[in-house]
Amino acid sequence: MSATQAPRRFINNFDLMRLLAASAVVLGHSYILSSGDASQEPLHRFFGLDLGRVAVDIFFVMSGFLVTGSLLRRDCLKSFWIARFLRVFPAMIVMSLLTVFILGPLVSTLPLTEYFGSAATWLHLLKNSTLFAGVSFVLPGVFAGTPYPEAVNGSLWSLPLELRMYLLLAGCWFLAGRLNRDVQVWARRMFPAIMLLGTLITLYCYLTGKIPNHHPRLAAMFFAGATARLYADRLRWSGLLAAGLTILLLLVSIFMRNWLESLYVLLMPYCILYVAHRQIPLVSDLRLPDYSYGIYIYSFPLQQLFVQLLPGIQPLPMFALSFSATLVLAALSWYLVEKPAMRLKRS
Repeated sequence: MSATQAPRRFINNFDLMRLLAASAVVLGHSYILSSGDASQEPLHRFFGLDLGRVAVDIFFVMSGFLVTGSLLRRDCLKSFWIARFLRVFPAMIVMSLLTVFILGPLVSTLPLTEYFGSAATWLHLLKNSTLFAGVSFVLPGVFAGTPYPEAVNGSLWSLPLELRMYLLLAGCWFLAGRLNRDVQVWARRMFPAIMLLGTLITLYCYLTGKIPNHHPRLAAMFFAGATARLYADRLRWSGLLAAGLTILLLLVSIFMRNWLESLYVLLMPYCILYVAHRQIPLVSDLRLPDYSYGIYIYSFPLQQLFVQLLPGIQPLPMFALSFSATLVLAALSWYLVEKPAMRLKRS
């Protein structure tokens, strides 16, 4: 079955996968934030991969596929950027305001005059509301005594990188138009090249022992999804192939871990998109609200709050408490901020 032949309802697997990926981020952070030690996370111990990082990779593959599809449908960069802005920034602005003006004053060990008089407070609000200049993880006096100290919202690190993927995607589109090329034909050559370049840089970093940068890996993941969308009329989704690739990755993680990163970047996107397009009884017909973004941006500060209020809390109780509280905020964000903002795309 090709991607373009898949009935529309199969695309709903993306909604469930986003929700599961966001939940995996919360679970992974429950281990890291309760102990301050990333190596305590089970997936890291057994396979050398962090659960939260794998979840972010899943987001980037799906984002590359869906955002490229959006650009193909709109075929207009102005409309594309309006849609991206309305999806990303309203919720981020509201979350940043709540963090700076409610969470910070309640938790900070500094007097309010010193907290609001610090340039770091306003820099945090400015950077996290705009994202293009990166993000700020620190608020004065906030979460200074936790096992993972001073990080107010560590989940936000990936959002500026995703915006840069949008810029690169739109830049390729714009350049092709300026060169009077067939945009889709040109993109079918450029996107796989970006994906392979990111994979090769990732391989080089791990084989030489250099500290890997997230940019190449996430660019490879995003443009693997983008390439899959461009070649949707030719791709075939095979359960046997997806299972074989998954087994291969498990074997490599046990016997050839130095090669895991690069093979993972090359092979995982197919497995992710196979699940997204696979008809799953009961699941594929679900109509789910998209709480994943709200879960992603609100979970980390809530987890840090639970760590501060309940010293010594264990990872699984932490996950249960923080996920429940985050789900409430994510639902409010979806119905009061994100969904109304997305309606504006029509006008």
